[in-house]
Amino acid sequence: MIKSMTGYGRGETSGDGRKWIVELKSVNHRFLDIAIKMPRNITLLEERIRGEIKKKISRGRIDVYVKIQDEGEQKRQVKLDKALSKAYYSALEEISDILPVAKEIGIMDIANMPEVLVIEEPEEDLDLYWSLLQNSLNDALEQMINMRKKEGLELYKDLIEKIGFINISCQQLKEKGPRVIEDYQEKLSKKLKDALVGWEVDNNRVLTEVAIMTDRMSIDEEIVRLESHLKQLDKELLSYEAVGRKLDFLIQELNREVNTIGSKSNNYDISNLVVELKTNIEKMREQVQNVE
Repeated sequence: MIKSMTGYGRGETSGDGRKWIVELKSVNHRFLDIAIKMPRNITLLEERIRGEIKKKISRGRIDVYVKIQDEGEQKRQVKLDKALSKAYYSALEEISDILPVAKEIGIMDIANMPEVLVIEEPEEDLDLYWSLLQNSLNDALEQMINMRKKEGLELYKDLIEKIGFINISCQQLKEKGPRVIEDYQEKLSKKLKDALVGWEVDNNRVLTEVAIMTDRMSIDEEIVRLESHLKQLDKELLSYEAVGRKLDFLIQELNREVNTIGSKSNNYDISNLVVELKTNIEKMREQVQNVE
């Protein structure tokens, strides 16, 4: 069944004292376009995220938002630079010896000096981070794909309804097509009789003219191609693959055949059918823009 390109999904996983949250939003796009916003310390995982999405999505603009929230105390350490703290102390002692100031050197005086105490972040474990992030990503992908399937079902119902209307119109065109030729033959005969009053009308000449115009005005080939395109549309709408571009092409072909029918016939009924067909085909084209 076809899928829409519009969807949303959210997944979250707890681990390593943090909550890993992934949000996905997708809209229609001619190709697959993935935009990722994530914390800088895990940007090395961006290509893995892209690869995971490409396994399951073929088309659409996918916005990915990755958030990390602390859930508990982080394993941070404070490192003391012993050599630097001694050097600061010696320098302060020297200052007190050469300047007439009170010698009051405390622990905080040394501790507040630059780079004496340094907070060390825990070593980044990208494999662990990926296992947690991947769980959230897959949950979000599953939700988004399910939403795309649901919207795809609604698109399918609407497109099938419009295909049914076009099939009915094709049958009406088949019925009205021969009538166009008959009307033309009657009009031509009347014009000739009016123009050649008192002269005998050459029926063979009339039939020859009608045969030439029949070939020019016949819409049989266009109807056959219309019906062929509609059968192909039916088939593609049931496909599990990404068929949006195929559907778009087939609808362009439908429109081409209907335009040709409209240009060939000046029959009032057929012209009305052409207008209705073009209206429905345009609605189908708009819907298909959102099919993956």
